[in-house]
Parts: sequence; C-alpha cells; structure tokens
Amino acid sequence: RAPSLEPLPEHLRERVVQGGASFADLARQHSADISAAKGGDLGWIYPGDTVPEFEQVMDALKPGEISQPVQSPFGWHLIVVEERRVQ
Repeated sequence: RAPSLEPLPEHLRERVVQGGASFADLARQHSADISAAKGGDLGWIYPGDTVPEFEQVMDALKPGEISQPVQSPFGWHLIVVEERRVQ
C-alpha cells in the first residue's frame, strides 16, 4: 500500500507508528491516489511497476514496516509492505 499524501506525511506516519490510526484509514482520508478507496492497497507489485524512488524504498522494507515519507514525481508516499511472494 502506498498512497500519495499531501501534506505532512511525517505526521501521518507517526500516527500509524504510535497506533493512533490505521494506515488504511489515513490512506482513505488523505490519499490522492485511486487506491485510496481500498485503504491504499496496491495489491501485488512487480519489479518495474513503480517509479524508481518508490521501488527502492519498497524493496528495502521488511513485511509490516512503514517507510519514512518518500517523494516521487507523483507526490509524497508512505509505504507498507504487508507480505512478499517468493517465486
């Protein structure tokens, strides 16, 4: 999941990390991405599906981790990797 957030992505991240809000709820409220209605869920993403700025951070996350705010040409994002497939 990785909604584009405007503004204050650090504040939104802290709310999730501290347990004050769910990632999905904040994505529905603050995301400008079409995934907002699904709580920011992008489904399975394959290499090359996203811009490099996004993919590099996503690839470094462990399942369950939430990224620091990431800026891409599409705006600001918080990224959570829920699980990984091993093929």
